[in-house]
Amino acid sequence: MKELVDRLKSKDKVAYEELIDRYNTMVYNTSMGFLGNADEAEDAAQEVFITVFEKIHKFEKRAQLKTWIYRITVNVCLQQLRKRKNKMRSIFTGKAINEPADFKHPGLVMEEAEMAKMLYNALLELPDDQQTAFTLLKLEGLSYEEIGEVMKKSKSSVESLLHRAKSNLRKLLVGFYDENMKYG
Repeated sequence: MKELVDRLKSKDKVAYEELIDRYNTMVYNTSMGFLGNADEAEDAAQEVFITVFEKIHKFEKRAQLKTWIYRITVNVCLQQLRKRKNKMRSIFTGKAINEPADFKHPGLVMEEAEMAKMLYNALLELPDDQQTAFTLLKLEGLSYEEIGEVMKKSKSSVESLLHRAKSNLRKLLVGFYDENMKYG
């Protein structure tokens, strides 16, 4: 890995291709988990790799390259979500737009599309740090320690974030589940 980083820092084009080959799926899947839209996830992945290429000289080998790329991916996705929320506020249509009707994250298995849509919308209501921790745990399968590295937080802070995220999701989804369990 050190050799790849050194080659990237020297602007080796083959090293860039290797980097994309190695991390493209991870970056795309993480972006899908946050954004719930294939086109936006592709845009985010492109932005992530552009950022990696532009900032590789700042990469310190204390962290793992994979963790650094996760951190950039999370930041790019959160930035896109903020832009989306601001755009939604400025458009006054009376109904929600950008609902992920076609949301199909490869790692997310839900029995019904409506449940996936409700979960996704509830995730968007969480504070950024809770949303990030929950997404990295449940959709990306990272350990608490890996999430801590990505978010630059201690394991106990990650545990606390995840506890609050789950509690907040329960509150946000309780009406949906109460309503749908009557008929199920």
